[in-house]
Amino acid sequence: PRKLESDWATITDTITAEGHARAAPSLTVADVKQTLGTRLTVAAPDDPSVRRAKFYRGTTSTFGSATEIEMVLASQDTETEWHDPPLSDDTYYYWATILNTWGVESPESNTLTTV
Repeated sequence: PRKLESDWATITDTITAEGHARAAPSLTVADVKQTLGTRLTVAAPDDPSVRRAKFYRGTTSTFGSATEIEMVLASQDTETEWHDPPLSDDTYYYWATILNTWGVESPESNTLTTV
């Protein structure tokens, strides 16, 4: 709680942040080209508290071992694109999450695989 003091009265105001993100985003791959890289599109859920999208990449199909590769601005019920530069020939797995106003991260999206 924070207190605001004045000559007239003391006001106490409590602000409660949401403890969880509401829904996982949906991830699609728009384009995979050896010379240009991979263009990923994340669709944010219909949630007014959406603020950012995080993209993750891994070399195994386990989200827990993936690395965050980028964080971009996002907003409610919109699609946000990000371009991953060309990588060496290998299989890569991608995920996305959404951060809300309070910095709470959503569950991960579906997994996308590129070869």
